[in-house]
Amino acid sequence: MHRVGGRTTNLSHGHGPHAIARLHDDPATTYAPGPHNRLLSEYSLIYARTVARATPLPPDQRRAAIIAATEPLLEVHGRAVSTRQIAEAAGVAEGTIFRVFPTKEELIDAVIAEAFDISTSCNAIARIDAELDLESRLVAVVDILQTRLRRVFVLFHSVTLRPPPESQEAFHARLRRDNAALNEVITEVIGPDQPQLRVEADAAAALLRTLTFAVTHPMLADERHSAPEQVVEVLLYGITNRAGLSCSPHLMRHPAPKTQEEPC
Repeated sequence: MHRVGGRTTNLSHGHGPHAIARLHDDPATTYAPGPHNRLLSEYSLIYARTVARATPLPPDQRRAAIIAATEPLLEVHGRAVSTRQIAEAAGVAEGTIFRVFPTKEELIDAVIAEAFDISTSCNAIARIDAELDLESRLVAVVDILQTRLRRVFVLFHSVTLRPPPESQEAFHARLRRDNAALNEVITEVIGPDQPQLRVEADAAAALLRTLTFAVTHPMLADERHSAPEQVVEVLLYGITNRAGLSCSPHLMRHPAPKTQEEPC
């Protein structure tokens, strides 16, 4: 039993590996010695936290959960992140991390590999509602691409990348395969509207992907003109005035001061 601010603290071992401090308003509360109760120092009392035992998960799910918990920490701490921080974020013991990943560096490499993996983006693009009009479908594509790109760019900024385990030639070949896979799934989204396009659907897919990369890259982009709707309108309608096209509210979201000579 420990007195804090006039209240009695009952210290119970609880169900986790650490003692749990519970404050009771009733001053008659007492500490009953026993195998499930132990006293803590004042320092421990102040900093004691409940650490729930991790729910048993299949190996693949445990691996994915640790990777997901590590990525936000890498964005803040880079490679200096500690396995203790990772364990707390993942809700597991440090030993669990090393049963899944032999070293911290291998865990960090797994996070980077997962961010670079295009399969999640390809699957999301393939699930875009085909009943939407072309413009809405392309806005959804750009949103998916930007989500992945921003993850990659943040990790680039926060974590010093190690040389890939494969050769330079194999690495570039993999990048070409990834780009081809993205292009293919985007082409499928565009394909039904091929008759109204002036270019082939696969060319439109490549242009959309390249434009999205340029307006999303932190060293190239102007945030005022990087919204998915703006990217798609530039691709579909360009930036010149043509008959039947009015000034877009997306493209004019941050307009320059108008002059009398400007048509919009």
